[in-house]
This record gives sequence, C-alpha cells and structure tokens, in this order.
Amino acid sequence: MAKVGKNTKLFVGPVSTVDNPDLATYTAVTAGDWKQVSKLKEFPEIGGGKREVVRDELLDEDNVSKFLGVNDFGSGTITVQREPADAGQLAMKAAQATGDRILGKLIYSDGAIQFFTMLVASAQNDTAGPNSVMVTSFETEFTGVVPEQAAV
Repeated sequence: MAKVGKNTKLFVGPVSTVDNPDLATYTAVTAGDWKQVSKLKEFPEIGGGKREVVRDELLDEDNVSKFLGVNDFGSGTITVQREPADAGQLAMKAAQATGDRILGKLIYSDGAIQFFTMLVASAQNDTAGPNSVMVTSFETEFTGVVPEQAAV
C-alpha cells in the first residue's frame, strides 16, 4: 500500500458502462458530478496494466512459446478516515452495494491527474482501539487506467 503524497485528492464520478473508457469520457464529466472522497489516508499503486505472460510448451519444438495476455489494471485498498456524511465515501459505498463500475480520478499535489475506473468490492470499518482513529477500507479492483495527464 502506497501512501499518497500530501494534498493528493481522490474524486469519484458517475457509473461507467465500459471497463476502460478513453480520456474524453472523463473530461466530459462536469465538475458537479465528481465527488471528493475526503480524509484520504492511503491509495494503492496505480498506472499501466500488468499483462500476464502466457507460456505454451509444445512437444515437437525445442523452445517455449510466450505471449502477452490481457491487461490487469490491479487492485488494492483505499483507506480513509471514516466520515459517515462524506459524499465521496457514500458514493463508494453505493457503488459497492450496487456492483456498479465507477469513474475515479486522483489529483496529485503537483496538479497532474490520474483517471481510472474501478469496482468497489467491499467497504469495511475498522474500529481499531481506544487511541485510534476509525477508518474505512475500500477493497477495489481497477478495470481501466488512462495514462497520467500532466498539470496544466
């Protein structure tokens, strides 16, 4: 789990009907349709998809054939300080309840933006202990990632 840099902001958007939309899909979302997920503590690594190497061994050949499989954009846990009335946290819980794929974006402290689509598999509250802050952990599966957009 990677800690996000100071002042990095997470936003979730509307439902996506495709796994890996293009950049135009994200930029067409109006500002009011993005909901900030407040109190962000941790965000998993994100970027290009990892492709599995498929091996095929044939009895009549001396070499193993290798091919690249399909992209897997990864998964991970998004951790936030629990805020029951936060619009972004509520949107993630709604996505988990319905099974809908949603759009997301990270805005890094330098202004660069990372767009992605995700499924929210679970939303668990951790009560920790008497001297701890209650957190919510969202287990996510990324279904698409657009290359990082430089700050403008």
